[in-house]
Amino acid sequence: RGGGSEAGRRRGGARGMAGIQPSLEGSLLPLAELRTQAQRTLIGLLDRRPGKKVLVLDPKISGPLALVANIGVLKEHGVEKLFHLEPGLKVGGFESVQDVVYLVRPTIANMKLVSEQVIEAEGEAERKDRKKGGGPGGGARKNLHFSVYFTPRKTVICERILEEEGVLGSLQVDEYPLWLIPFEEDVLSLELDSVFHEVSVERDFSSLYDVASAIVQLQKVCGVIPQVEGKGDSSRVVSNLIRRLGLENDLSGNSPPEQQIDTLVLLDRGVDMVSPMCTQLTYEGLIDEMLGINNGLVEVPYSAPPSSGDSAGGQPSGAARKGRKVPLNSSDVLFRELRDVNFGSIGPKLRNKTLHMREEYKEINSRTFSEVHQFVKKLNIMPVLDRHTELASMIQEKSAMDEGFLKRLRCEQDLLDGRGVDAACEYAEELMFAERESMESVLRLIALVSLVNSGVPKKYFDSLRWGLLHLYGFESLASLQSIQASGLIKKYEGGRNAFPQMKKAFKLVVDEMDDA
Repeated sequence: RGGGSEAGRRRGGARGMAGIQPSLEGSLLPLAELRTQAQRTLIGLLDRRPGKKVLVLDPKISGPLALVANIGVLKEHGVEKLFHLEPGLKVGGFESVQDVVYLVRPTIANMKLVSEQVIEAEGEAERKDRKKGGGPGGGARKNLHFSVYFTPRKTVICERILEEEGVLGSLQVDEYPLWLIPFEEDVLSLELDSVFHEVSVERDFSSLYDVASAIVQLQKVCGVIPQVEGKGDSSRVVSNLIRRLGLENDLSGNSPPEQQIDTLVLLDRGVDMVSPMCTQLTYEGLIDEMLGINNGLVEVPYSAPPSSGDSAGGQPSGAARKGRKVPLNSSDVLFRELRDVNFGSIGPKLRNKTLHMREEYKEINSRTFSEVHQFVKKLNIMPVLDRHTELASMIQEKSAMDEGFLKRLRCEQDLLDGRGVDAACEYAEELMFAERESMESVLRLIALVSLVNSGVPKKYFDSLRWGLLHLYGFESLASLQSIQASGLIKKYEGGRNAFPQMKKAFKLVVDEMDDA
């Protein structure tokens, strides 16, 4: 239950773009080439206008972008100021900067914000021109240049909104095709977090075109994939789009790249909705549950002095007091070894490594120069070992030593074993009214009940719904309607429950786990 997850990569700060890019040397695919291409394309867009510029990023792509091009690369290509796209942002008024570049997702909300900021900046520049003696429009539109780059692609509706707002003529519009982003040597992500909602609730399948386009881009580097297997309606749509886009892009042209992938397996998220509703129990998974892993970084609270090897030297003040960013990816050799291990085994493994290092140090006087040299090399892992010991201690306090956490685990295990449905519904009410847990935490448990029981029992369904609306406000009504429309939560209407048979036939739950 619960593998290590990168699903927590939800936010990235404009100031936090200096994330550590993972080493891709061990990848079986040329992912470094994929990353280099994405960086080269971004640099080409920035260099279209020489000189200093302001870069405004959609917060949702700030973190992923750092895995392609860090802040140093941006500065080398003229980025003087870096902001997140948000209400109230003023992009004009910088004396030395005449270019404003927006890098955003193609959403209606983003277009509204961009339009407001462009109109305000142009109006401010025009007022300054008047004060200096210039006539109306005497240079503002000429001096201040705006570019909007949509990622991964531009859409007709976004251009139409910009036109309706009266700013399209003031903008240079293009797209930045940032498709698959390498998070690890074996993990690629599109970072489109709204796909499930769009497909299952809004019945908008345009994001499936993005998925197919990303796979076609991968084939341009790794060669044509000869066999495509899939499960689910969305997988069938993506497979057909891949075939069509492959013909349009002439992937089997004169000099195609060497074939490196034999088979592509496409799975709809709806094939397995139970796993994301369960608490993750691996080392990486629990870090994501407790602290949140965003773009390969975890923010560690300043409850203890920073461990040696972290960049922070002391406790900062102000907003930075939230915590320090610690990289978690395969470049960390120890994390690579521990990430998929059940958390119950992490303590003994870290303790054994520490004891082994101490034993070697005691015997150093009897070693040869060559052996001493090898031991000194091993000392580089000590700051990393210290960091993971601190992380593991923090997670243990919030999990193994927390009765509420253990009760949640027992409840989930009972549900997966086919019992305890009534107890789980009562526990969901307890989480709401006694524990005051977050709405997301409560909904995950209710969804798990619904998925393993073919619906929430009628006697609890209305009371749970009322409780959610009463506690979290009627603002949560839209969320509840979306969740019900997606099929995650529904009322039990009788009939056969298929989950016990599926669990047995496909061995979905591992009863015995080797923690060694």
